[in-house]
Formats: sequence, structure tokens, C-alpha cells
Amino acid sequence: MIDEVRRQYGEEIYNYVNDNIISSLLIGYGEGVYNRNEKERRNLTLCNKLLSNPDLKNTIVSKIVEVGITLSSPYFKPNAVPELRKELFMRKLHQVLSLDQIVEYAIKFNNDLEIEKAQTR
Repeated sequence: MIDEVRRQYGEEIYNYVNDNIISSLLIGYGEGVYNRNEKERRNLTLCNKLLSNPDLKNTIVSKIVEVGITLSSPYFKPNAVPELRKELFMRKLHQVLSLDQIVEYAIKFNNDLEIEKAQTR
């Protein structure tokens, strides 16, 4: 099932995440959000890091895409009419990979890569 989803929608999902990761990191937090300035600083730092390192951006985007496919694949209905199947699946994917979730996954995967990099030294 996951392979079928990856084959049919993988490129579209990749483009969605790739097109939205930078703008998602630049979204500010509203007043009254705990640790607002720290979160905005963290997101801006990661944004600059991704802009200056396309390989890192590609790696993180690919990891986010895999999470999105894995979490959304149970909602892939192979027996549905193709247009309806795509609409239902992509609607669920956009819920799973909302802009906030893209930011959270980007931060998580960046931290994981930093830890992995530090352990190999």
C-alpha cells in the first residue's frame, strides 16, 4: 500500500513539502504563546540553515515526505474512483502534514541529524 502511494503521489507530496517548508518556518507566533521569541529564533535559524544547505533541506524534506506517506497511507482507497481517491488521500495528507507539522518534523529531523553527526565525530 505504501509503495503504491509513493508511486502515485510521491512527487506531488515532495513538491508540497518542499514548497512549504521555508514559508512555514517563517510564520510568526502570536501574542501570548509561551516562549514565542525562542521558537521564532529557532525556526529562523533552521530556515537560514536550510537555505544555505540544499542537501540538508532535501534530506529533511524527504524524511517529512516518508512520515506523511506512512501516516496517510491507511486512508488510500485503491478501489475508489481515481479523482475521489486522490482528493480523499490528499485531504488527509494535508491534515497530517499541516504547516505546523512540517515545522515540527523539520525541527525534529534537524535535531536527529545533529545528534547523529555529533556521535560520528
